[in-house]
Amino acid sequence: LVLSQEYPHKIQVNGVFVNLPFYQESKIKAYISGAHAFIRTDFDLTVTFDWNSYATVIIPNTYVNATCGLCGNNNLNPNDDLTLRNGGQATSISQFAESWKVAEVPGCSVGCTGSNCPACEEAQKQTYKGDRYCGILIKRDGPFRRCHGTIDPASYFDDCVFDTCQYHGQHDTLCNAISTYVAA
Repeated sequence: LVLSQEYPHKIQVNGVFVNLPFYQESKIKAYISGAHAFIRTDFDLTVTFDWNSYATVIIPNTYVNATCGLCGNNNLNPNDDLTLRNGGQATSISQFAESWKVAEVPGCSVGCTGSNCPACEEAQKQTYKGDRYCGILIKRDGPFRRCHGTIDPASYFDDCVFDTCQYHGQHDTLCNAISTYVAA
C-alpha cells in the first residue's frame, strides 16, 4: 500500500491506484477522515498521512521491542531510538533517516550541511515567534491553552518558527506546522 503527495485521496494497492475508501476483507481499511488518510489493519496498526509531510504510525503494545527503523524499537525509551540499520547509534536525525531509506526519490535530498543551509537570522525569527504566526501555539490564553498540559508545544513552536522563517511566512507552511501540533 502506498500513500503519496503526488496522488492525494488515492491509495496505490499492488501497483494500482484506487479511490478511497478501500477495504480488503476485514484485514485492511483505508479511508479519509478530515484532512488525513488512515490505514488500519486487523492487528491494530494505524498509519495516518496528511497528504503533505506529516505521517504517524501507531502500533499495539504487543510490538514492544519488536520494531526497528523509523519507528524506533518501541521500548518507550526515546534515548535508544536513533539506531542505524547496521545497529550503530546515529549522530544526527539526518544520518538516521538516510540509513533506513529504501529507495531514491526524485527531488528528495539528504539535507544540507554547513554553509549550504539557508539560515534565518534571529531578527527574522522574531516576526514568526509572534502571535500572528507560531506564537499562537504557546500563547497562555490562546486557542491551544487547554492542550498545553497534555502536549508540550515547545518543540512544535520551534519547528514552526524554523519552517515558517525558511519559507518567509508562507501561509501553507505555517498552517502545516500548526496542524502538526493539532494532530499530535
